[in-house]
Amino acid sequence: MGNVAVYKKGTTNFFSQGLGLLSDVVSSNLTQTVSSTGNVGQKLEVEYPIDGYLVSELVEGAILRISVSTNKSDYGVFEIVDTLKDDSGTITVYGDPYYNRILRMSFDNGGVFTKFSSVQSALDAAKQNITGFPADFNLISNLNTSVDLSENTYDTFGTFLEALNSAAHGNIKYSLNSIQIYSAIGKDITDITLRDDMNTSSVKITTDFSGIINKVIPVLPVQDKEGNATDQTKVGTIVTSKYSNQFLDYWAGKVINFDTQDLANTYFDRTKADRPVQTVDVDPIGLDDDFSTINIFDTIELYSTRLDYTDKLRVSERVFDTLSENVTSFKLGSSSVNIFNQINEQNDEIFNNVVKLTNAAISANGKGIDYFGQAKPSSPKEGNTWFWDDGTDFGIKQYTDGEWVDLVSSHTAEKIEAGVTKAVSQAKAHIDEVKQSISSDIATATSQAASLANAAEANAKSEAVSQFNRAQNALSDAKKDLTESIAKEATARNEAVADANSKAQNYVNQAKSDALNTIAKEVTDRQNAVSALDTKATNAVNQTKKDINDTINAFSVGGRNLYLNSRGLADWYGPENNVTATVEPFDSTTNMWHIVAAQGSGNPVGIWLFKYGNGKLPDNSDWSYSADVKGTGKAVTFGIERASNKPVKGNIGSEWSRISQTGHVNEGIKSIVMYFDASDSPLDVYIKLPKLETGNVPTDWTPAPEDVVLDYTTKDNKIKETITQYKENINGHVSRLQTDVSTALGQVATKVSQTDYDKKTGELSSHINDVKDTADKSLRTIGDYKTSNDKRVHDAESSIERTANSIKEKVSQTDYDKKTGELLEHLSTLKQTAEGFEATVTKIDNLSVGGRNLYLNSKGLADGYGTNGNVRVTVEPFDSNTNMWHFVAEQRSGMEIGIYLWDYGGGKLPDNSDWSYSADVKGTGKVLRFDIEGEGASNTPVKGTIGSEWSRISQTGHINEGSKTLVMYFDTTDSPLDVYIKLPKLETGTIPTDWTPAPEDTATALAQVKHTADSISNFVRDSSGNISSDFQTALSKTSIITNSTLASSIQTQTSSQISSALTDNNGKIISLINQDSSGVQIAGKNIVLNGDTTVTGDFYAKGGNFKNLNASNLTVGTLNGNQVNITNINANNIVSGAISGANLNINLNNGSVVFQKGRINSSDYTTDINIDQGYISTANDNTRALIKQGMIQLVAPNRFDLDSSPYMEISNNRGQSTAGAAIIGRDSVSIANSKNAKNIFPAPIGEETFSGLYTGQAFDGGWLPTKVGGANRGVVVAGGTETTWQIVNNSPYIWVGTDAHGSSGYGNRVVIQAEFLHATAVYYQSGSGGANVYVASDGALVKSSSATKYKTNIEHETDSIQGDQLLTIDPATWNDKFESEQLERYHETGVKPERQINMEGKRYYGIIAEDLVKAGLEELVTRNEETDEVEGVEYSKIGVALIPIVRDLRNRLNEQYVEIERLKDKIK
Repeated sequence: MGNVAVYKKGTTNFFSQGLGLLSDVVSSNLTQTVSSTGNVGQKLEVEYPIDGYLVSELVEGAILRISVSTNKSDYGVFEIVDTLKDDSGTITVYGDPYYNRILRMSFDNGGVFTKFSSVQSALDAAKQNITGFPADFNLISNLNTSVDLSENTYDTFGTFLEALNSAAHGNIKYSLNSIQIYSAIGKDITDITLRDDMNTSSVKITTDFSGIINKVIPVLPVQDKEGNATDQTKVGTIVTSKYSNQFLDYWAGKVINFDTQDLANTYFDRTKADRPVQTVDVDPIGLDDDFSTINIFDTIELYSTRLDYTDKLRVSERVFDTLSENVTSFKLGSSSVNIFNQINEQNDEIFNNVVKLTNAAISANGKGIDYFGQAKPSSPKEGNTWFWDDGTDFGIKQYTDGEWVDLVSSHTAEKIEAGVTKAVSQAKAHIDEVKQSISSDIATATSQAASLANAAEANAKSEAVSQFNRAQNALSDAKKDLTESIAKEATARNEAVADANSKAQNYVNQAKSDALNTIAKEVTDRQNAVSALDTKATNAVNQTKKDINDTINAFSVGGRNLYLNSRGLADWYGPENNVTATVEPFDSTTNMWHIVAAQGSGNPVGIWLFKYGNGKLPDNSDWSYSADVKGTGKAVTFGIERASNKPVKGNIGSEWSRISQTGHVNEGIKSIVMYFDASDSPLDVYIKLPKLETGNVPTDWTPAPEDVVLDYTTKDNKIKETITQYKENINGHVSRLQTDVSTALGQVATKVSQTDYDKKTGELSSHINDVKDTADKSLRTIGDYKTSNDKRVHDAESSIERTANSIKEKVSQTDYDKKTGELLEHLSTLKQTAEGFEATVTKIDNLSVGGRNLYLNSKGLADGYGTNGNVRVTVEPFDSNTNMWHFVAEQRSGMEIGIYLWDYGGGKLPDNSDWSYSADVKGTGKVLRFDIEGEGASNTPVKGTIGSEWSRISQTGHINEGSKTLVMYFDTTDSPLDVYIKLPKLETGTIPTDWTPAPEDTATALAQVKHTADSISNFVRDSSGNISSDFQTALSKTSIITNSTLASSIQTQTSSQISSALTDNNGKIISLINQDSSGVQIAGKNIVLNGDTTVTGDFYAKGGNFKNLNASNLTVGTLNGNQVNITNINANNIVSGAISGANLNINLNNGSVVFQKGRINSSDYTTDINIDQGYISTANDNTRALIKQGMIQLVAPNRFDLDSSPYMEISNNRGQSTAGAAIIGRDSVSIANSKNAKNIFPAPIGEETFSGLYTGQAFDGGWLPTKVGGANRGVVVAGGTETTWQIVNNSPYIWVGTDAHGSSGYGNRVVIQAEFLHATAVYYQSGSGGANVYVASDGALVKSSSATKYKTNIEHETDSIQGDQLLTIDPATWNDKFESEQLERYHETGVKPERQINMEGKRYYGIIAEDLVKAGLEELVTRNEETDEVEGVEYSKIGVALIPIVRDLRNRLNEQYVEIERLKDKIK
């Protein structure tokens, strides 16, 4: 909490609390505004109670000390320049900065100055030419830029400072005892982003096009033979803006003096004068963000969704509440900042921070000589610091290990910007490669799967199944014929036939039994093998497809799971407090933590994974952590420990749900914690599938890419193993099948006639069809993406049906061997396909390591680089989309000539990681370093050469912790340098890959990948989540289509209809599926849809019962309240729309509640809101407070309407024409605080205790005088304009209950402070008594009396010394000084005198007090008791001093009279 201290005028020491703290201050706000030249204006406004304890000290010239930031040592001092008092009971004082005294000082030399080599030398010259410049006030600058101030003269130091800062392109910072001109001030605020949907209530953007210029005519100095500038000038090459036609359709030029043509060429890049200036007004809403640390010159990122505006802007105006120490409003925009300094927007704190670091280094090694200027110091020593400025760029270097090492420069901001830009370009690299690889692999997989399916359908099905069906049908027909013969034996057959049939039946049964046993075993073995292969292969392929998509998703910005083995979970967690934690299986592939703690175990309890985020989460980054949970417990921390965390989102219940937490982590330890509160309830919770990711939006669980590759390798091995095993089994099974079937058919042919054979095939057909159906189902999911030919499938189906109806011949050994070989060949193809998937996933795995471009905006290039050595570097266009660096340096002895991007890899490259850096180059030069510079860096040699054609060079290495500066250095010892560089790429890993932009650089890249993934997903599932028709068609074309020959099954197909039905023995349809152009009909007594079912069209049901109906999907239509009774409704789920009735509407979307009529009241009417009558009231036993018709009344508790004579009323002046407030009490009104509300009697008995205002009747009904009380603290009545005669002037006031000086309360005096004290009644009311009032030097009025009762130590004087001395004084006449000044002003301006005076210049007669002092008559003068200055003459005592002389003269006269009388008598 900040405070305001007040000091007397003229105070210079502000480290004490002065006259005291304004503890009862109402408000105190400091407004700081940055001008267009980088100067800062400040205005303080303090509101204070009119009866405040120190109100008398708040006068013009008094000084206030306030806090100007949250830093307790950072305060400002302001001088009161204006005050405003009103009848609301407050006084508002306005203060200007104390340093304005310095700015108003004038120069002894008339304000004439010349050229200066640096800003500091100019400040020193100004200080030397000001008499009385405070010795302890410092003028400081770090700018070595030369400035020319000879063109103008400056009347004050303020105008000089403004011109100097404008010429130096600096920013001015004011402090208590210094004025500083810096190249950059402020800091880059990264933890706050202003968003109109989060923390701002208003964003207004003002764009100013008025100051745009697009042409510069440079005026350059003419150089002599030695290359030195002369006084002569010339016009250089005109420079035009690259935006010349974008904002203006005409040429707007400006003539500017430059030292070199290069400065003119880069003018627009440095100043951005060819672009409009934007100012953004922002009204912030605090919420979770802390705006207290925002200061002027700071930069903040602004994002407006409604205005589609994103930019990083400087704070150009700031209002700081010095009491709460918080920023209440601020303004952003380049129009309030010197345009030149926009180049340093991201370099605000560099100078101050580096100076601190430099000073720290100097303190550490004891070597601290500083050099300033453009020339390199000639004899530096280890640890020396050089503040350099070549007129274009500037920076700080330190002499380390025999060479000057860059600490910071004006290009450091460009490095930072380049770093941010690079990070945007990396995702597209992986996206393009993954898309290309996946497209190719999907095409290959589709083709191979289709071939496999077609082959299986055309060969294995048509041959193997045909053989089975033939044998089955033949044996079944035989069985059927013999069975019927035996049944008719008694009446229709003779014994011979019966005997023959019996033998035949025995033969057939034996043949059937032999064939069935052999075939059943073979079919079972084959079914098991095919099913196992199919299940494993299908699961592996489907999982692979999912894993590929998951891997693609993992490459997007955020979303990548940084938690490895998130299914198996870590086994090295630690418990927190009294908790039991175990890892238990959830299913065959997934584990889960089980955490248990008893109630009362405390907070927090849970588990921790120490440093798990280190090496995974970058420093100073956002993170998200989420997991599936189930059980009972309250999560308190679910993420990175000791970070800046948001609250945990989600709830823990009896069903699995997902909870998450997000936050921001800086440097240091990044441990994952899962902590719960078991203080009031026990903990029993399960946790599975954790996901740690960057960014502040948690996404659905996906495995880490490393887990996908590892898991696929295992699946691939299983596929290979299964295929090999199946291949071995199928060889033996098919061979045995061939032998057994041939034997069985042979036995049938020899023992049964062809006719009987044809009739007896029923039972075996049923078995074979069942087996075939199972085999068909097992083959339907061989691949996910298959294509086939409808005609080929239909032909195969027809062929199967035909061969099943009749058997004409046996299967030959040759044909069977041929088809078996083809089947084995296709199985080999399946194995090759699985191996192809392995290669594809391996490619994806390689992409996860490196490949992502960490260099943001690698096409536009960063402009925040610093130069090393004597090199000229520019950014030039390569084409309309791509820029390139151009390095030029002369041949001379020197190494490491080029540019550096300070700590560009910081936050991008992890600590202790490998890196690769590459770029396209062309030109001439010898590359020396193309690498990352930092602590513990180890690099390999540069690969590639520089020639006349574009080629790519690269370098790789390893970096530890600390800064990670990107450098591109060349050697000019043997040859000059002239090289172009474009399309840089920084990536992790040791293998540089082809250039791709960072994902952030391509706004549509993620959308393209999503489109690819969506295309795959849409192929498999339609918009409702069901299996799509395309995918079903593909699956159906790869399946063996069955047309059962069961007697109870009916299937027909025409060009317009497909029908399938199941009948009973009487031919009655039991169930039916019919498809035609009108749709699909499914009929049956019971229809079971076992699985997730989605209806995309309208769904009609005559009736129905729904279990667990999800009402969240009931989005349209009407629920008729007459037919639906809803009980126990959960109002928490009513989240949008409007609840409305005839007289009430509650809009849940905008919060509006509208009553047409009605009444809301408690049962006893103590609270009553009556919409019909238009009042709001609340009551107790004796009073009701009623609000109605714009007024508030206190009335009787049983009254519900306005009263003509209420107890009390607050209204708008009660009918007066002016707007205001009237507080009217029926019998009395008392305004007081709760501590001093009693003792309303007019005259206090003892010490006053009432503080406030009372007017009205006493308890007995009698009227009392109006009383204003101030308790023992006193009462102040103040108003009017300020006085002119005081040291600290103030408005007139009367203070009852103060000290003798009228400066503090708790006194027993009445002080009247004013320019004059008028008592007109005293003047006009007269009496005959003598003057009896004396005004003491402290203003006290006392009665002047000479009675002995007021005196002590009385001594009578009889000598005439004082009288004799008095007679040496000459009387004098004079004009009154005040009257003379008033008359002079009156004659000159016509302004009447401040009080009534003689308007004719009256001369007054009397004695001059100083003459009495000279005569030694101190007794006759009055002096000021404090200053001892002579003030006046005590005229009443002049006569007293003459008494001895008059008495002596009287005596002498008497003696002379006697002598005269004696002489008269003698003469007679």
